[in-house]
Order: sequence, then structure tokens, then C-alpha cells
Amino acid sequence: MRNFGILAISILLILNAAIYILAGLGMVLFKEEVLPIIQKEFETVAEGYELPDSIFEELYYLVSVVIVALALLFLLSATGILMLKNWARILTVILFAFQLTYSVLLLPYDPLGVINVLIAALVIWYLLRKDVGDIFKARRLSIEERILGRKG
Repeated sequence: MRNFGILAISILLILNAAIYILAGLGMVLFKEEVLPIIQKEFETVAEGYELPDSIFEELYYLVSVVIVALALLFLLSATGILMLKNWARILTVILFAFQLTYSVLLLPYDPLGVINVLIAALVIWYLLRKDVGDIFKARRLSIEERILGRKG
């Protein structure tokens, strides 16, 4: 039976992946509506600094590709977490460290980002606990070892 914390984290990873996929694909599919809004916000935040439209469009597509790539990493991590792979635990810590940093930087613009900060910090803390690390590092028997008996 799976540990409840590990199951909850894998569900959270899948939800994050879904949100990232929708955001990335939404950026591509609704470029005509979204790009002007982002340009306006950029001009508001970066007063006096302008980017040529061609560079801004290239950055826009780059960001959408990065968002979809992050979604795939979240899905990969969720799969590995469910399979109790230690690389997935490390990848999840890295992904949530990125999310924590991003959320902290956006706090002045999004006060509800505190919730994201708390969730990311909680996931990182949980996955770095020694007892949880031991679950991922435990050697599991292969199917042959289970059928024929444990080898010395």
C-alpha cells in the first residue's frame, strides 16, 4: 500500500502538469488574444523599456514551449514517484524548488501566491525527510526474486 503523502504528491504533480499543458497550449492556440495582454503587462512593469515585436513574439513562443516541457517533466516525475523511484523524488524536489522560487518572486503581484509557496515548501520538506527518502531508496525484489526466493 502506498504512503498517503507520496500518493498526494503524485496527484499534485499530475494536476500541475495539466495546468502547465493548458497554459502552454492556450498560449499557442490563443496567441492573438493573449500576446497583446502580455505585452501591455510587460510595458506596465518595465516602464521605459521596449522590446521589438519580433523579439517579443519569439520570447512568447519560447516561454510556451518551456511551459509544455515543464508539464512533461511534471508527468514524468508523477510516474516515477508512483513507482517509488529515487530519481523522481529528486526531480520533484527540483521542480518544486523552481515553483517555490517563481511563486516567491511573484508575491508582490499575486498575494494568493502564498498558498503556492506553502505547498511547494511542504512538498520539498516532506520529500527530503529521512524516512521518506528511505522508502525511495529501499531495494525492491525483482519478480524472479519474489518467485524463486531472495538471492544472497
